[in-house]
Amino acid sequence: MPLTERENYLRTVTMTGPQWMPCTVLISGASWNQLREEAEEVLARHPTLFPDFVPGQRDYDNWDFGAAHRAGEVFTDAWGCQWESAIDGIEGVVINHPLSDWEALDDYEPPDPMTESDRGPIDWGEINRRIRRAKRRGELTTGSLAHGHLFMRLT
Repeated sequence: MPLTERENYLRTVTMTGPQWMPCTVLISGASWNQLREEAEEVLARHPTLFPDFVPGQRDYDNWDFGAAHRAGEVFTDAWGCQWESAIDGIEGVVINHPLSDWEALDDYEPPDPMTESDRGPIDWGEINRRIRRAKRRGELTTGSLAHGHLFMRLT
């Protein structure tokens, strides 16, 4: 009898005999932008790794790469750090930050974690509901930090 995703994950982290190695494969926006239909062919050949993939679902000519992933566009995050990317689809680097002068620390106000995430507002109530729904269905629940967290801001 096959294990559920949750059971298999728990067996993996406890080293008690999972049936498969859990993994997530992500394709960067820049790779999608460069490879387009070639990338779709690869995903279509590997439905186990990309179970939600639907050929033709991406409008390559009108794709929004998202904040801090658009070439030449400066984006200011919730911490006051300014990001810029040189390539569409690749997260940029911090080009300016609110504490470039330590004198600014006295007046600096970090984002409120109850209302702000890395890139904008956060709805903890909805996150809580999503986790509760997943638990009721016996699914694995997870959380994570935003990409580009503290280390990238410090550098």
